[in-house]
Amino acid sequence: MVTPFRLSLTYVRVLHEDGPLANNDFATNAVGIDMAFPSNTYVRNHLGLAHQWESGPGWSARGFRIDLVSLGYPISLIESTVRLDLEPILTVLRGEIMFVDGGQRLLRLDSGFSLELSATVRHWFLTLQLFGIDFRYWIYASNGSFTGFSRVFPLRVAIGHEF
Repeated sequence: MVTPFRLSLTYVRVLHEDGPLANNDFATNAVGIDMAFPSNTYVRNHLGLAHQWESGPGWSARGFRIDLVSLGYPISLIESTVRLDLEPILTVLRGEIMFVDGGQRLLRLDSGFSLELSATVRHWFLTLQLFGIDFRYWIYASNGSFTGFSRVFPLRVAIGHEF
């Protein structure tokens, strides 16, 4: 059974990225919130809003990371004083709106999959993403529109409360 509404503070760090729409020289981080709403007894909808910043040689940008459509399927592993859940999450649509130093703006679209382990005690939880991969397929920038296929490997940690 899916637990009630969950609100968490999240931190994301991109560990590696490759492909024509990615640059592994960037250091990318994001801090934000994740709101998880139960949609029925098996599925949890996630809405994530975060402030993202990245930098690299000759590059610095700040903006927003928005998980618009994400579906989680929590699987209960242990029901005790500490509840452990494993949650595969399918991110159908993630947008990144970035404002580059110097005036350029860009929009990136990604989709992906992750596997998260959650430990819950007295409605407080800590979540660690065990595996995650995002697939970037479109970038719209001030200098044009670019399509392709790139892989992005993030690490995500969250702490929050169930209501």
